[in-house]
Amino acid sequence: MRNSYSAGHALEDLNTFFPLALSFWENYARFLTPSTPSEDDGDEDCYKHWLDLEDDDYHTGLSLVCFAILLGHQDKLSRIMPILDYGNRRRDALLEHLVAPWLPGREAPPKKCTRGKPYSQTLPMFPAAPDKRPAMMAEYLKAWYRMSEDEPYFGNNRKGSQFFGYWSFEAAAISVILGIDDTSYRDDIFYPRELADFARSQVTTILQV
Repeated sequence: MRNSYSAGHALEDLNTFFPLALSFWENYARFLTPSTPSEDDGDEDCYKHWLDLEDDDYHTGLSLVCFAILLGHQDKLSRIMPILDYGNRRRDALLEHLVAPWLPGREAPPKKCTRGKPYSQTLPMFPAAPDKRPAMMAEYLKAWYRMSEDEPYFGNNRKGSQFFGYWSFEAAAISVILGIDDTSYRDDIFYPRELADFARSQVTTILQV
């Protein structure tokens, strides 16, 4: 999905493909599950996560959530979150804020992210006054790549075939959810503005204020 967006595929095609991509993850999870995860299992080789939110898998989980929101598949978040919940002892603050408008039955978001920067820097935007959010997001995007030095995608443009582009999908998802006017930062090189515009055509009301 990330590669296809970077390559310029039509968003309508990505919208059509997303349910199939999600079904691939559900099949992966089904075949990867030997038993219910147990804290005292003692078997280091036993799979305890489908996606480890404290490791490099986090970016994949975040991408799943953001694409669901930005491509108009918010109704599928209820299928995504069990994949992210499985085997993870800690919930992630950013992910929980992103899904909260569509999954009100989940517990309130925790105060911390399972990963550090850049994602933890998004959290102050949610309780901030609406008129402060555009500047906060602009600053976030300005520092996004530098703050991402511990993330698996950092520096991939120098590593050959594994480069799928640099995109802060969470910036677009947050902008849509909070109804942030992105005029001041929509030309930032890391901001997927086409996805944000597409999402706004699917979500007609501001979901959080």
